Amino acid sequence: MRGKSSSDTTTLLSEVNFDFAKSMNKIIFDKHMKEKGSEIITSNLTLPPENTKKEAPLYALVNIPPHNFPEQFSQFCFNTLMNKDEVIRAMQIIRKECNDANLRNIYNTNITHTMSVRDFEGSQNGSITSTTNYLKN
Repeated sequence: MRGKSSSDTTTLLSEVNFDFAKSMNKIIFDKHMKEKGSEIITSNLTLPPENTKKEAPLYALVNIPPHNFPEQFSQFCFNTLMNKDEVIRAMQIIRKECNDANLRNIYNTNITHTMSVRDFEGSQNGSITSTTNYLKN
């Protein structure tokens, strides 16, 4: 990476430097707090207790409390419509239409030749009108 000055390496290096500075500040602060406590700070400083790491369960298994799955699934199906074929198809159609509308341009940006102001305004108004009609339909 030496000698290359592309933006990718610059961003990566700044992120690494930031993480390094943050880690060093934490190490220095923790060391100072262990050695001198809060002598330098005039007001009382109380830090939250250090988090103790929980021991990982054997074989990474987690106990799930007993529950009535068929009843809970039945309640979920009763309270939601997201499992109906019609709703899923409608959501797909809505997403497709939104993606199509997102690809449309409000303004005419494909200008290949010089034109007068009146022609330019007419071109832009036509583009806006066609996009508006598409969205209304």
